[in-house]
Amino acid sequence: MEYSWAYLSIAVLGVLALGYFYSVQAAILVLVVLITLNYTGIFATGGTTSQAAKPVLLQTAPQIGTTDYSQKYLRGNAQTYQLFVYIIPGQRTGKATVCDTKPGGDPSCSTDRYGLCVCDKNDCTKCMHVAYANLVNIGNVVKVEVLSSPDAGRPNAASAQLTLRTTGIGPGQTQPQVNMETFALPPIPFQKWVLLTVSREGRRFDIYYNDALVFSKRAQYSLDTSAGASPIVVGQSDFTGVAVLPSLTEGRLSAEDVAKTFQTKANTNGEPIIPMTMDIFKKLHPCPDGPCFKAPTVRPASPLYDWDSQYE
Repeated sequence: MEYSWAYLSIAVLGVLALGYFYSVQAAILVLVVLITLNYTGIFATGGTTSQAAKPVLLQTAPQIGTTDYSQKYLRGNAQTYQLFVYIIPGQRTGKATVCDTKPGGDPSCSTDRYGLCVCDKNDCTKCMHVAYANLVNIGNVVKVEVLSSPDAGRPNAASAQLTLRTTGIGPGQTQPQVNMETFALPPIPFQKWVLLTVSREGRRFDIYYNDALVFSKRAQYSLDTSAGASPIVVGQSDFTGVAVLPSLTEGRLSAEDVAKTFQTKANTNGEPIIPMTMDIFKKLHPCPDGPCFKAPTVRPASPLYDWDSQYE
């Protein structure tokens, strides 16, 4: 994230003046507030922007990016969307999918994978993947889908896939057609924090898990942005899990950039580092109203004497 150093300098000088004229405690209070605002991007002049810092439940399908955010990702030449996800495997019975019963709509019986599906004009209902749940849905155009439960009809089905709503003039056609393009992805680990990165430049998409590049391909056609604008949504009711620290960055991040982001936002265990909030004062001062425990007492030598302790 890029910052306005003039704003930061003024803020720091203000904190120093507050500490000089009033009290050190007041200066510390303001400093922590500034750090918190800094994490939320108030001093940002470009680069990375974020719309949520607190963890959200995937099963509630929360909106964590406005329509403006999704349109910026879809219409910009190069953009990168990132967030940490923690997925808990589903316990329900998987949905069986029949292969090759609708032209282009169902997976191949030979590979168990989806391919290019031509929509009925702007209606892509037949191209939906009923056994998959949306992990990330950017404007109903770019989706990362996960097979949250086994597919009884396709034992070799991709456990994760990238789905793109695209438009272009197909072979033998004279008018643009709307399509659903689907690309198989490696499995996203369950019960483990993963930094998911969906980076694009034009029709090329790069997918990273943590700091590892797992997918890099070009879509056959351009993204379809003619449909009604929709926000960025993560998860759906079929999921159980958590997402945190979503961010939208202008430009297609390199492998080195993604690695630096992962090292900055995750601890040594690969878990996301949650930005500081005002709760820090409770952590620094667990007993703001005075002592919250008894002073330790020496136990008498004879067990016949009464004695008390904070550990009762």
